[in-house]
Amino acid sequence: MTEGFQPGRTWLQATPSGPHLIGNGIWEVSELFAGRVHSIDMDPRWVKRLVRAGDLRGADDYTDHLVDQMVSVLESGTVDYVNTTPALLRALLRRSPEVVAALSGVRLSGTQLTPAMYRSFAAALDGGICGYSYGNTFGNAAGLPTEDEGRVVPYVPNYPQVTMAVVDREDTRRTVEYAETGQVRLTVLHEDLLLPNILERDQAQRYDPCGRWPSDGVANVRPLQRIRSAPEGIY
Repeated sequence: MTEGFQPGRTWLQATPSGPHLIGNGIWEVSELFAGRVHSIDMDPRWVKRLVRAGDLRGADDYTDHLVDQMVSVLESGTVDYVNTTPALLRALLRRSPEVVAALSGVRLSGTQLTPAMYRSFAAALDGGICGYSYGNTFGNAAGLPTEDEGRVVPYVPNYPQVTMAVVDREDTRRTVEYAETGQVRLTVLHEDLLLPNILERDQAQRYDPCGRWPSDGVANVRPLQRIRSAPEGIY
């Protein structure tokens, strides 16, 4: 919903491949946008393992390895759009802001797109598209245009298959008020699967789509907690 990508363009996809949902982005781009896709695979589970083991140097080295590959492709000047995670785009921006500025847009998925990160990406793209979605363990949500000069980054879930609630961390039966922060709770409903009231590892503000969507949304998603046993790494 925040997107406006043009068909027939060239993409760089720097994300996990299967079984991660974001790995579907390769065929989505090729089919929905009639685009040509260069792919760089990454393993976020390996980064999380390094962080859990306290090997932050190893995690940084792996991130640098990914950014090296991205820069090598992007410096060719033939890529219009990048599909990646917010954390990896931030690393790319720190390394080579000029290659980010040359892009026509980015498409971001993950759990770490803070309002400050969004504003820095939008400024670096200088008018280019900054599309985003929120993905977690059992469902995902499409981004809506930011509000309050980029201070609110909202999403709405893939209703009716996925509904989201934001609940009190101490009493997960209680839904918080709009604009209040709490833990994300999902209900997933497919023809062959029902997963009610799944508590995710994320926190967010409860978002009111004001009649534009048949269910509540979430905004300003971030990890519920950052500890060595549950790091977020480059996702």
